[in-house]
Amino acid sequence: MFVAERLSDSGLDLLSDPKVLFLHWVQHRILAVKSSRDKSLVVHFIYVFHPESADAFSDNIFKISQFSCTNRDMWVTNITLKSWSFARTQWSFPERPCQAKQAFYGPTLVKTDVSADELIELPLYLHKALGEFQQAIHDREDKFPGQIRFSSSSIVLSTNNFGDFSKCSIISELISEATLKQLEKELPILWQRFIHQPQTGRYLVFLLILGYLCHAIALELQEAVDFLTTIINIEGGQDWVS
Repeated sequence: MFVAERLSDSGLDLLSDPKVLFLHWVQHRILAVKSSRDKSLVVHFIYVFHPESADAFSDNIFKISQFSCTNRDMWVTNITLKSWSFARTQWSFPERPCQAKQAFYGPTLVKTDVSADELIELPLYLHKALGEFQQAIHDREDKFPGQIRFSSSSIVLSTNNFGDFSKCSIISELISEATLKQLEKELPILWQRFIHQPQTGRYLVFLLILGYLCHAIALELQEAVDFLTTIINIEGGQDWVS
């Protein structure tokens, strides 16, 4: 059976916080990490934990939607998906902090002080106008403004040529621990069913994990759409100009 455990700080100070969840089952293992922003963690993944994850981390860091599948000395498939997520903030109008930051791994493609990953927020003039039409929503946004942010998630699965030994890395803050626990139950069953056809099983394992990720992305996107729909009140058809 799978054994789930946290990688502790024994010899790895960079993992003193529970950043990585490790699922291990004899011939197969999964490493799940929330973000690629920790440089030391990325280095350990690429050089120690899962060298085949280098391309996935690169795509995740620069938020490049990409899919690849290669079968040379090892079978490696990875995918990176971009998505929008909604979150409430802890600051309130009009004390808005500066959210723009330079890209984590060097300059942005466009020479500007504003990062391409800047949060999407309700403009101040629309926030004021909202008080004339939807006071309750205005008050809520006044205390805990909603933000929509751009993120990326990656999955990389590698196996030997026969497919009976595998490593998988998941880079996403959208995959919850509950989902990982569910994968902990389902993946051993899937591998076992295709124990004599691991070349087929690895594709299904990858698609199963991808399915959970797509479901999480869809939920996040729906929350963002619901937020925007509430603000602009599509059904009510308010006139924001007059």
